[in-house]
Amino acid sequence: MVPSWDDKYSIGNSDIDLQHQKLFDLAKKSFIYANKNVSREEIRGIVAEFFEYMKEHFKDEQEYMELIGYPYLHEHTMIHKDIIASMAGLIKTAKNVNDLKENLLLIAEKWLVEHILKEDAKIEKWRQANLEHAENELIEEQPKQYKYTCGCPNKIHLVPPYIHEKIVEGKKFSCMTCKVVIKIKLS
Repeated sequence: MVPSWDDKYSIGNSDIDLQHQKLFDLAKKSFIYANKNVSREEIRGIVAEFFEYMKEHFKDEQEYMELIGYPYLHEHTMIHKDIIASMAGLIKTAKNVNDLKENLLLIAEKWLVEHILKEDAKIEKWRQANLEHAENELIEEQPKQYKYTCGCPNKIHLVPPYIHEKIVEGKKFSCMTCKVVIKIKLS
């Protein structure tokens, strides 16, 4: 049985997550169709809908992975190609409605849901780790600030580099409290 969508399956991109939700819905629909008396055309309809939506989703997901710099894009793209090729093969080799139903269940459960729960989860895990690394780098790369004094007792003005450079070029800045021109603090 196909699990229901849960936010824990999110990969941190609302568009991709909405597509995943639709794919979960299509997988559920597949289970319903596979377990009731339906015509070959009805089964072909759900298979075609699944197939087309999956191709669109894979294209969008690959663009997202490229956008975030996912290092395993090539490998993930190859998995997508394998899924599409296998799906096409299962559709072509189905001899009757029961074969189509069985193959549809296989597609829905094994390739699609397992792919989202396992392979796509790796994208979010990488993105989160990369995001934490980037945040740590930002914290470490805070721009140097220069210490300046004025006429106020024990007051230090932290001046960013672009203001410091203007002061070095001759521009004067005064303390807003004491109105004295600030000067670089000699340590």
